[in-house]
Amino acid sequence: MSSADKRTDMQEDAGVPSNVGRIQVSASRLRRFYVFAARRLLAANPQMTKVHITALGSAVTHAIGIAHELQDMKVSTISDVQTFYQPLKPSEIDSPSSNPEHASNNGRSIARILIVVDRNPAWTAEETDIRPNRRNSKSN
Repeated sequence: MSSADKRTDMQEDAGVPSNVGRIQVSASRLRRFYVFAARRLLAANPQMTKVHITALGSAVTHAIGIAHELQDMKVSTISDVQTFYQPLKPSEIDSPSSNPEHASNNGRSIARILIVVDRNPAWTAEETDIRPNRRNSKSN
C-alpha cells in the first residue's frame, strides 16, 4: 500500500472525504507561500473539489487574504467564511503576574474558510511552479 493510499484511508477513517483538502495557516509564513502551496495542492490532486483554510489568532487575516487571492486568480470561489472568538481554557490563560499585557486577552480569534475549486482550464500545473527563474545575468 503506497503512502498516498494510506493517507486517503486515514482521511476516510476520520470522516474526511478525499476530495476535500485542508490548509492550516500560520502568521509566521508569508501569504504568498500559502497561495502557491494551495495551487500546488490542487494541481497535484485533480479530484479535489474543496479546500478548508483554518487559522488562529493573528493568522486570521492571512487566511482571508489567501482565499481572496485564490479567488482573484480564478482558482477558486469563496463559499463560506466563519470567524469567531473562542474563550481559552483556564489552563491556557496567562496569569496577570507573568504577562500583564495579555492578562485581559482570555480568548482567540478563529477563521474557517471553505473555498470551492474552479477547475478553470486557463490555469495549469505549469503555473504552480514556484521555483525562481534562474537566468544568468552575466550572459552576453
